[in-house]
Amino acid sequence: MKSYRRLLKFLIGGIVAVVIIVAIVGYVISIYWPCHDFGWSVPSPDSKYVVVVLRGDAAAFDDFYYDVYLLPQSDAPRGMKEGDFVPMLGKWRSNRYLVFSGYSYPVIHWKSSRKIEITVDDFHDGANVSVWSFDPVKRLVGNETVVASLVFDKFDPRKNDIP
Repeated sequence: MKSYRRLLKFLIGGIVAVVIIVAIVGYVISIYWPCHDFGWSVPSPDSKYVVVVLRGDAAAFDDFYYDVYLLPQSDAPRGMKEGDFVPMLGKWRSNRYLVFSGYSYPVIHWKSSRKIEITVDDFHDGANVSVWSFDPVKRLVGNETVVASLVFDKFDPRKNDIP
């Protein structure tokens, strides 16, 4: 009976160790894949906030997708240029600053210091949903609110009339 309990403890310990190792490996992989590149950033008219666009690339598994983040100027990345790799850690990993995520290429326009317009073409072929998430209200520095609007089909990319 004693050896049975010892064997059972050993097996349970082994299973727990395997689960922990798989979880750690999965987390590390998620930092680097899918690959996220710095797209561009657009500061607010008062330079208090910055909209940052990251482009996600899952290689042959999926099309490009875009994540739009609204950050206080103090949290904005510095010295990054288009195409720089962005590891999915810290602010990029949570939804705190995420405003938009989807397949459609976003065009960003600041309408005022506290209002953003994100225009998407919504003509993503091959996907049922071109917008995965959209959070229209963000409370940031000092509980100030920035409001985002999502506009569809303002321009038709198939006609090459992108502003």
